[in-house]
Amino acid sequence: MALVKEIVVRFRQSASADVVANRIRVRPANTSPAYDTPFDEIRPVPTPDQDGFTRIPAANIPQMDGLEGQYDVHVTAVDSRGNESDFLEIDNQLFDLSPPNPPTDGATE
Repeated sequence: MALVKEIVVRFRQSASADVVANRIRVRPANTSPAYDTPFDEIRPVPTPDQDGFTRIPAANIPQMDGLEGQYDVHVTAVDSRGNESDFLEIDNQLFDLSPPNPPTDGATE
């Protein structure tokens, strides 16, 4: 099987100094964010790249495993006391992690 381009969640981190984690929720497309839905917590907070964006590979987000179709990704910041920020909504993202079917009916002549 050929290498598939990896899905990465990209965002600018909270400017608050006491952020210790990010929570990521993956929901069906066009679904309002909600704090009472399951999340994956990324701890410690990843260091932003040189361009200022934090990048979290889908492989580090168990909820994304095997997803196909349109989804919303909701990201929050969590401080050392457990307070959670408002949502960053990354809406209508296409998850396409399966390869197409192979060609059929081949022969050499």
